[in-house]
Amino acid sequence: MTIASEIQRIKNNIAKAYTKCSSKGATLPVTQNCANLESCINSIPTGITPTGTISITGNGTIDVTNYAQASVNVSGGQSTKYGATVDTFLGDIDSNGALQMPRSGLYLTFNGVKSIGDSVLTYRFCVYNSGIYGIYNVMGVSFPDLETVSSYNTLERTFYGQDNLREALFPKLVNVPNTNNFREAFAYCTDLEKVTFSSLRNVTGSSGYGFYRAFFCCSKMHTLDLSKLTNVGGSQTFYDAFGICSALKSVDLSSLTSVTGSSAMSSMFERCGLIEVNFESLSTITGSSAMSSMFSECTSLENLWFPSLTPNSFGSYTNQFNYMLSGVTGCTVHFPIKIKNTIQNWSDVTNGFRGTNTVILFDLKAATLNFTCNPNTTQIYVDNELVENNTVDVPAEDMNYVAYDSSSNTVLLNSITNLSDDETRNISVNLTQNKKKITISTNASGINVYFTVDGITFNALEESSKNYTINYIGDTGQNILYFVDGGNNYSDADGIITTNGNNQTQSVSLSSATISNFSRPNLTANGTMGGNSFAVSCDSAVSGYSPYTAVNGNTDYLWMVNNTDSICKYTFYNPIPLKVSQIVNYYTSTTYSAANFIIEGSNDNQNWTEIGTYTVTKTLTQTIPVNSTRYYKYHRITYKNSTIRLKDLGITATQKG
Repeated sequence: MTIASEIQRIKNNIAKAYTKCSSKGATLPVTQNCANLESCINSIPTGITPTGTISITGNGTIDVTNYAQASVNVSGGQSTKYGATVDTFLGDIDSNGALQMPRSGLYLTFNGVKSIGDSVLTYRFCVYNSGIYGIYNVMGVSFPDLETVSSYNTLERTFYGQDNLREALFPKLVNVPNTNNFREAFAYCTDLEKVTFSSLRNVTGSSGYGFYRAFFCCSKMHTLDLSKLTNVGGSQTFYDAFGICSALKSVDLSSLTSVTGSSAMSSMFERCGLIEVNFESLSTITGSSAMSSMFSECTSLENLWFPSLTPNSFGSYTNQFNYMLSGVTGCTVHFPIKIKNTIQNWSDVTNGFRGTNTVILFDLKAATLNFTCNPNTTQIYVDNELVENNTVDVPAEDMNYVAYDSSSNTVLLNSITNLSDDETRNISVNLTQNKKKITISTNASGINVYFTVDGITFNALEESSKNYTINYIGDTGQNILYFVDGGNNYSDADGIITTNGNNQTQSVSLSSATISNFSRPNLTANGTMGGNSFAVSCDSAVSGYSPYTAVNGNTDYLWMVNNTDSICKYTFYNPIPLKVSQIVNYYTSTTYSAANFIIEGSNDNQNWTEIGTYTVTKTLTQTIPVNSTRYYKYHRITYKNSTIRLKDLGITATQKG
């Protein structure tokens, strides 16, 4: 070793020493030499957060002063990886080797557990049915890495009755198959305050009970994170899941989009302290009683919001909010204006979801129209409904309005475009524009002739003998329906006039007619709809139960219909004005009877006019008090029930021939 090389070695070590001092936060002198090194070392501040990582793989004393993290894997020792040692379950062992009672205040942290298999933790920490007797002191539970659970019973009753438990955290769990996985998992954890499923999106599957009473009677729970929950499916998925969580004042369900399955959310928040809930993304609710009793006995509940529902949200189901507000007083439920015609006549809506003084508003995503016209002679119709006081809330979408002035026998059809949410638009109705006369010329005087414009029907004026007119203002290419009621002396006639911008006349020749009582034929087959004889059909008749068996004169046979809104049709060779329809139901129970009916008529089997909506008592023999004055060749009945069983359908009417 030469003197030069030794000097260079000393210089290199001094440079390394200064580099290490710098990493420790020391103040470096301008001249970095041996003389200044001591003062540089002394300038290293105390309290600096150490850096670096060291893995400890064996027993012994390890200096970790300069390390921020230490991965502990002590071979030969007892692992605390999951927040509990063997001593925890058997009891603590003291320095003399004596076994003691299990320690208190246990917090279970399941680090590294990314999935759980079938029944792996079922009943494992259940106080009343514990497979490991005496584990009753769990203070908290966290599954920080859990992403998936298997298809069956993963955490059924796992922490049932742990009444010292304060929180349960599942921050990464995304999907839960709907088969008992969290059934009563934390039920009766009476001190539980915080529950987090901050990544949970889907609880779905054809089975059910996924979160059945999962947190039932957790009366101190005040924090619940379901903010990412998107899809719920299956039977009784969240039945009573948070029942009697009286301290729960709010819940975020803003991402919930779809609820499918029978009673999927039935009684979910029964007797909670909720004040209001906004289902801002919910657009699909399909399943019998999907939200029945969901907020029953929530006595503090003030508002529910359903802004994203549409007329297509419910499929073929009705009354999915049955008893939703049972035991609740004065709650206001907000729906979009566009679903008003779809749900306003549902029985659960009309009875206020079984709540007291329920206020149901169709006020979401609505625009307000203010019409200016002569209120004494002009009527305004929007969406086939008469506008009261010339002001109406409507969906924020393009639409038509119809105005009719009786003094001038003029009908106006006009469009409204580019409406936006919460907009108020003032519309001046102008009936002084250029008018075109529409005329039906007949060979009879003193009869009734009707025009239908955009779904609204008006009685035409007999302007001159046998000529019936209406004045029209609107675009060309519009179809105007007409119906000539020949009364008891003449045949009826109907048809379509398409506007072309000119005065138009349609000639109609009526033949003499006679009126007789209708006698329903007895069928041996369904027949052909639209043919020249009586026939029947049904859109949901059960295989092997043909519709004609309800009109074959033999009440031993059965017509079985299985659908929520079952539609049966019958047709006549000669049109009739239906007066009464009588239904004789099967068996000795009213279980398979319907209480609600809609009856409609048509003359082409395509365009249907509602004759009436009827509610009758569920009895074995039911009489529907129809009193139609319009002759229709086709009639149809919609039964509002899941399953009906008929053995006879009686019809009272006259016919024109």
